[in-house]
Amino acid sequence: MNRILKYDAFKIKKSKYWWICMLISACLVTLAVVLVANVNSVDPTATSRGLSSYKRIIFGANIVLFLIILSIFIAEDFKNGTIKNIASKGISRKNIAISKIIGVLIFATIFVFVNVISGIVSAILIDSKFVLSSSDMTNLLKYTALNLLQVYTYSCIFTFVAFLVKSAGSSIAIGFGLQSVIPLIFNLIDAFVIKSESMNISNILPSFLVQLMSQNTNNLAQITTKSGSLTIYVVAMLIEMIVFGVLSIFIFTKRDIK
Repeated sequence: MNRILKYDAFKIKKSKYWWICMLISACLVTLAVVLVANVNSVDPTATSRGLSSYKRIIFGANIVLFLIILSIFIAEDFKNGTIKNIASKGISRKNIAISKIIGVLIFATIFVFVNVISGIVSAILIDSKFVLSSSDMTNLLKYTALNLLQVYTYSCIFTFVAFLVKSAGSSIAIGFGLQSVIPLIFNLIDAFVIKSESMNISNILPSFLVQLMSQNTNNLAQITTKSGSLTIYVVAMLIEMIVFGVLSIFIFTKRDIK
């Protein structure tokens, strides 16, 4: 298992797509910070709009970049025969799948923290007087934890898709569809079928974090006022991580890897 993780780390280190996507992601975060600063300087009362746009980039748009990274990362090993070669060395399929999932989660952690650090550095460069208060730091840690949970869940879902189709292009297309079309369908069902503030099926989607973050300005506690939306979201993400992680291992051990 350690050999696979070391190989994956080496592959990411040498790959171009990883660094390109990370650079684009950091630029998007910087752009979002600039947006917040400009909105606030023009109209201090409009800060919430700037923060909402910032959170939509952090918790929404950057997921597409991570989808590209993950899909290429996994599917490339099927295409060039690396998976087959690893399996031929006596390493069980189960260990290969688990190693891939662990590797993906590690890269997801790096991805999130690069975004967080990019945001802080950008804020410092834009405003020399920028200081994180204790309350700001607390909220930042909470936002980061939620972002990690969201990206971890997407990681397990996208890994399952990549194991299923074994093609980077198909994985990206399917993952993008899941990330964009499914939330739209669920939101329409909530709006026109369920019509309830106390029960929304969109709560169980990773993308629901964008809606949660858009409900407030800078106080995370405010988003829990609607029938425990945050609690439902966290529980749903933990369940989905386990379910799709297990499904990924199962399908990898049962399917032909040639």
